[in-house]
Amino acid sequence: GSATMTVYNGMDMNVALPQKTVQICENTVETTSMRVRNTGEAEETYSLQTNRGNLAEDEVTLGANESTEVGLEFNSSEYQTGNVNYQVTATANSFDEPRKTVQGTFNVQNCWDLDMRVIPEVASAGENMSQVYEVRLKNPGTKENTYELTYEGPSWIQIKDRESDDNQHDVTVAPGE
Repeated sequence: GSATMTVYNGMDMNVALPQKTVQICENTVETTSMRVRNTGEAEETYSLQTNRGNLAEDEVTLGANESTEVGLEFNSSEYQTGNVNYQVTATANSFDEPRKTVQGTFNVQNCWDLDMRVIPEVASAGENMSQVYEVRLKNPGTKENTYELTYEGPSWIQIKDRESDDNQHDVTVAPGE
């Protein structure tokens, strides 16, 4: 007769990123997570590593079919705008295997940008007359921003809003406007 034997790894696991791409503004800190699931048949301790950012824990112990999420903190001030790829790895401590790695992306965005132009109104120029300057603000960033207009100079300079004269110098500009 013959016999059949099925061989399998009873110490398996799964690693996943609930959010593969994370949007983050420049010079901010964002937290996302990685998920580790013990798909094996016995309790196991896993070592966790990442090549970018900081994991909330560097080791987790999970029973059979248990899972957990571990926070991954990313500080965008260390990177330029654009996509920053990262990877997280979980390694079973018992035999240094299985070892699984998943990759994700932090998309660092310029959320807080400002273009400002000062344009003199030619019609108001003249000797001993006031000169009016228009201040144009453009927000090329990705989030709505409020800007406070201030100036340094003589006390006779005034900032006036054409739409209201409430003496408030805060201007809110939507992204792309």
